[in-house]
Amino acid sequence: MLESLLKEKRLILVCGSGGVGKTTMAAALALKGAALGLKTIVLTIDPAKRLATSLGLDRLSDEPKRINAKKLADLFGTPDPACFAMMLDTKHTFDQLVAKYAPSKEIEQKILNNKIYRHLSDMIAGSQEYMAMEKLYELATEEKYDLIVIDTPPTTHAIDFLEAPQKMIDAIGHSMIHLLLKPAMLAGKSGLKLFEKGSQMILKIFDRITGFAFLQDISEMLISFQELLGGFQGRAEDVRKILTQDETGFVLVSACEEKSVREAQFFSERLAALGLPLSGVILNRVHPLYRIASDDREENQRELAARVGTKLTAKMADCFDRFEPIARRDDNYRKELKHDLTEKQFLTIIPLFESDIHSLEGLFSLTEYF
Repeated sequence: MLESLLKEKRLILVCGSGGVGKTTMAAALALKGAALGLKTIVLTIDPAKRLATSLGLDRLSDEPKRINAKKLADLFGTPDPACFAMMLDTKHTFDQLVAKYAPSKEIEQKILNNKIYRHLSDMIAGSQEYMAMEKLYELATEEKYDLIVIDTPPTTHAIDFLEAPQKMIDAIGHSMIHLLLKPAMLAGKSGLKLFEKGSQMILKIFDRITGFAFLQDISEMLISFQELLGGFQGRAEDVRKILTQDETGFVLVSACEEKSVREAQFFSERLAALGLPLSGVILNRVHPLYRIASDDREENQRELAARVGTKLTAKMADCFDRFEPIARRDDNYRKELKHDLTEKQFLTIIPLFESDIHSLEGLFSLTEYF
């Protein structure tokens, strides 16, 4: 079912709580897409930065890096697979945004050279969540890739990311923006005398700390930004449309742990409330014995004893007794998640591996379950 999803969707957002293998699954999905002949890119906005190691790269940057095509071809047996990876750089993304959408070169340089902007651009960016939205918009609209996989931050921050378009739309229309801009514009044109007495007291404090240049810098920055605000709203609306379109799918990753399963259920509810399409769930690190039935245990033990002897059979039975509760717990989580899904939504099981996955070969072994 995951293979058909990769063929049908152009944008897949991989979500889940921290530590469930979300980044690894995003990388494996991107590789599987490349194996299917799709030009694929995976973008991580997870600050843990584990993606590069798994993909055989020294590091990731905000520019797409191609995964070793020869290695991928050897693994997948397909000619020249094209898979790229990149990481969100909040500061650089915002600088690019200013350069791209400033109404003139003069405004662009005023903003980029502004001292306040240079020191506070990470805060101005909103930050990671809004800049991630901008990068998603850029990738989705430039038509370079057949498949885009987004590795989102852990659940709470991922919700901030998903809500960023609407929050930006609301912020642009909020009167507070105009309250901030109006006095700054007045200050830029006419100086301190146009400020009310309360504002003058605050500005005097700034004046003692930084000098009058502080007021000039912030005034100039806000006046320049006024010309960008309309573009912010338009792009936020466009991203909202992208997230809800038929070519977009959300994949939840959960581990077989109480907290992780509950977060997956919570996130599923938030997606539904936001009108965003959940395609399915990947349940990771499931005990391999999760399907086992012990109703015919005695008969199985007799058959096994006939083959390997009673001593070895007893040791194997003891091992089974220790792991059976874990396997049954995992199967209960599987049933619970499956119950919450519709017939059109998939549940993919990834077994617990002997060791963590930090290589292309390891990621390849994961794709066999897709």
